[in-house]
Order: sequence, then structure tokens, then C-alpha cells
Amino acid sequence: MVRRLEGGLKTLARAQEDTEVLKKELAIQNKVIDEKAVDVTALIKDINEKTEIATVKQKAAAEKKAHLDIQSKDIAIKSAEAEKALEEAIPALQAA
Repeated sequence: MVRRLEGGLKTLARAQEDTEVLKKELAIQNKVIDEKAVDVTALIKDINEKTEIATVKQKAAAEKKAHLDIQSKDIAIKSAEAEKALEEAIPALQAA
């Protein structure tokens, strides 16, 4: 019976030693995780900032495109009007 108790005490002592080792390993891993969490948070912040900038630029580009589309239509209309005026003026020029 004493041997069984001694065996049980040895097992408990080993388990305690193993637990201490695992606690130390866990503390190290938690430190690494905390450091990586800081890195990830900074990366997310950077991505969010760049996304905002890209969104603003995309909106500005869309507005510029709309403005250029309007200008392009105006230019096409004026060009057609000028072409028509030129066609009307050519006979008068040729007659002169």
C-alpha cells in the first residue's frame, strides 16, 4: 500500500513539473500571440486607411469621368454644328 502511495505521489510530482513546464511554454506563446496581435491590429488600421483613400480617389475618378462624359457630348454636338456650318459655308466660299 505504501508503494502505491509513493507511486501516486511520484506521478503527482511529475504532473506538477509537467504543468509548470507547460505554463512556461504557454506564457511564451501568449507573449508571441500578443505581439502578433499588435502587428495585425496595425496592419488592419493601415488597410482601413488605404481603403478610405482608395474610396475617395475612386469617387473623385467617377466624378471626373462623369464630367468628361458631359464635356465629350458637348464637344461632339459643337463639332457637328461646326461641321454643318462648314458644309453650308463651302458653297459660298467656292462661289467667291
